[in-house]
Amino acid sequence: MMMFFGMFNLNNDIASLEEQLTNMRLLDFENFIKEELELLHKEYPSNRTVDFELFILDENDDFVISKLNGVSAFTDWNEKMCFAILPEENVRSTIKSVVTHEYHHHWRISALGLKEDGETLLDRMVLEGLAEHFVKTRLGHQYLGPYKDALSETQAKTIWESTYRNI
Repeated sequence: MMMFFGMFNLNNDIASLEEQLTNMRLLDFENFIKEELELLHKEYPSNRTVDFELFILDENDDFVISKLNGVSAFTDWNEKMCFAILPEENVRSTIKSVVTHEYHHHWRISALGLKEDGETLLDRMVLEGLAEHFVKTRLGHQYLGPYKDALSETQAKTIWESTYRNI
């Protein structure tokens, strides 16, 4: 089953997948992402190519839909960005924000020659904060990612105490 990264659940019926594929094509999110990345690359050049993959978000992924506005993404250490997107028009501004956020990761990894080996939790937290600052600077406060509020302060403290406190 394809549950990794919120992608389409293969246990869903084929009609649901066909409908989502049709919606994804009509919304032209692939071209939208490509154009946004080209603009970013022009404004903030990178010495690495920018590649991305686009996946359909599992329509039953309540966390990504409710907390992340239907868009999940990551940038790997080998220059590739991956996006899992709910094929609905109302996620377009979130896509713009997330593309900008992920491009910052790509740009910083490229510019500083960062490697995955030896990365600490603090390094990751700083990189995430810098990427959100980039979004705020480039697009404005209204584009800040919804994940900034994904956990309440109480939930974050609980996770910190149970998982990271003794690292």
